[in-house]
Amino acid sequence: YKFDLRANRKALVGSCGTVAMAFFIAICVSVLTPLQCDDHPNHKWTVVEYPTVLCWEGTTHQVMVLLSFIGMSLPICFVSLVCQLLRAFPEKMATGSVNFLNTYAFLWERVKPERRWYVLVHLIRNLVVAMVPVLPGDFWQVSTLQIIFNISIAGFCIALPWRLMLTNVMEILVLFFVLRLVSVAAFFSTGVDENTVAWITVGLCTVLVVPLVLAVPYGLWKRFGPMRKSYKYFLCHHKAAAGSFARLLKLQLVEDEKRDNTFIDSDNLSDLDSLFEVVARNVDNLVVIGTAEVLTRPWCLGEVITAYLNNVRVRPVVFADFDMPPDAFIKDIYNIVDFSVLAQHGIDDSHAQDALWAFQALRTIRISKNFDSYTIRSLSKGLQTASSEVSVASHRRSFPSEEANIVISFDPSNREARASALILVKFLRMSMAQDTVTHLSPILFDNSQVAQLDLTITNRASISSFAAHVNASSFVLLCSSNCFANETFLGSILWCSQACVGHVVPVSIGDQFRFPSAAFYESVRQDMVAMFAKGNVAPLELIEDDVSDMLQYIKDIFKIIALTLHTAGQEKLLEMQASLIRDRLKQNMRHRSKTVSQKSRFFARHSSMLSKMSSVETSEMEVSPTHVGSADAADLTIAPSGQIHV
Repeated sequence: YKFDLRANRKALVGSCGTVAMAFFIAICVSVLTPLQCDDHPNHKWTVVEYPTVLCWEGTTHQVMVLLSFIGMSLPICFVSLVCQLLRAFPEKMATGSVNFLNTYAFLWERVKPERRWYVLVHLIRNLVVAMVPVLPGDFWQVSTLQIIFNISIAGFCIALPWRLMLTNVMEILVLFFVLRLVSVAAFFSTGVDENTVAWITVGLCTVLVVPLVLAVPYGLWKRFGPMRKSYKYFLCHHKAAAGSFARLLKLQLVEDEKRDNTFIDSDNLSDLDSLFEVVARNVDNLVVIGTAEVLTRPWCLGEVITAYLNNVRVRPVVFADFDMPPDAFIKDIYNIVDFSVLAQHGIDDSHAQDALWAFQALRTIRISKNFDSYTIRSLSKGLQTASSEVSVASHRRSFPSEEANIVISFDPSNREARASALILVKFLRMSMAQDTVTHLSPILFDNSQVAQLDLTITNRASISSFAAHVNASSFVLLCSSNCFANETFLGSILWCSQACVGHVVPVSIGDQFRFPSAAFYESVRQDMVAMFAKGNVAPLELIEDDVSDMLQYIKDIFKIIALTLHTAGQEKLLEMQASLIRDRLKQNMRHRSKTVSQKSRFFARHSSMLSKMSSVETSEMEVSPTHVGSADAADLTIAPSGQIHV
């Protein structure tokens, strides 16, 4: 590289790291040479490699020991550096730092991503092995090595950290070979204290025999004694239709129960074949989230059947699109559901029919399509009671809170989008409780939670009233499939442009949303033209210009790098993604950055239009003019009383 080290830093770090990993034991053994001493009949100790140097006597050995300690700082610093890199790995990956991943690839390129901690275990084991020759006497050295390699083999067989299975097998064989070699070396030990050997043998036999003696009563207690199940709730759901709602319900149950006793497959399932065994043996309540196709999914139906066969309580929580299975469905269940998976677990159509007949007789908990956080809390408390009579309702406010500084918009007709919005609100409020410096107060842009406002795009008065009550500085746009065809979702963008919100964060909900293309914008344009024409909000000649302004504003929003929120995925991934959204919002709160600051000409034009309308209809509206610095700076505010202030 012609000594251009800065430009080739990645290759330099990788080369040095690979050499350090390969020769780690050799370096440590060489550095510790002054501490390897051998005894003599005259009770004197000499350095093994330098027999003329007496250990711990004279300045020569003292200097050698000092240099040894200084030299050991290099391996220890290397291990500390590896610890720091492993600690920083999740944060770097969350920010997409490919350079970090490639620079230190010598650490984790050979191990599985979830087993990257094994690199540190591997280094610590090698460091301990290198320190074994320092121990006095062959007996203690051989015994220590046997303990180290026995533990290494057991742990390695459990973890299997290498990416290639062949590499894992080779590692196990090499460790077994080294262990046998060390065991054979024990026959060549000299000066062994028989009394010490006897006590160690007794201790090892005790360690082996005591677990066998205790295993018998433990097994009898587990088989015949009272069993405490691992999970109080098991959330049975169709992931495509209620994955986000199931996540929201689990978060609320864990918050109320003060412990994680709720099973959801994305978090707790490691082996699909053991799913029905978990339902049968380790669950108190099977919560069936009723959506249109939940009972046609083989695994969901299998969970219901398993709960029925093992007397596990079933709690149906259903939405409007769910109907109890009719008799014709139950009788023809074998032709509707694929039983090839269930048959492998001993479940046939007769079991399914019996379980569904019993399911028909259960009382259901019905959830409104406009559920909110109050609904979820009521549902959680209802599931914790033994009563089958549970009622849940939504909470409607007269007007939104004036303390809200973050508005979260979503498609209110999409159940999963609504659940995702509530999940994000929950995470933001949790972070607010932990951070007293930056105040995050989110509110949903939602018709169902504000009784007096119709927040569709064609109702300007309600949107202006919302703007009058909410002084938000950040706007989170949760994008899902077909969200731009919803009038309330477009109404939120209208409010954002009117209120001149300085910070917009577009967020894609999982894989539901595809980022805009030319066909997308044309579809949105046609939808908005139809909405405006239907609402009669402007003369027809102005509609096309208004739509063009709205489309330009939407294009400006999507120039911002969007984030992703997988609410139906693993909780750890969800927490990481929510923290990225939170950090971006906090950055705005601290710096008040102006990401989207362009005022929409849309409102300036409608201010003029509505002023002309007000001069004609003076008997219905009272115009209260105020001084405006320039025509471009005019704002429109419609008070709840119907007055227009320009």
